[in-house]
Amino acid sequence: MYAYNTSDKVLKGTTTVGVICKDGVVLATDTRATMGYFVASKHAKKVYKIDDHIAMTIAGELEMRRTLWRS
Repeated sequence: MYAYNTSDKVLKGTTTVGVICKDGVVLATDTRATMGYFVASKHAKKVYKIDDHIAMTIAGELEMRRTLWRS
């Protein structure tokens, strides 16, 4: 078993959520894009419409998002 000090950990990440409702689906994300401790944007777009019935949210490395969205 490994022991580690939780005070040394830096918690980071993006929140995306999808909720299934009676009449549809609600997708939501935070809007902040970070690179380590640097806040690259406070208004990042993370919900994308693919067509009238499909949408997606993104989280993770910025370049991976760009590559996925261009595909």
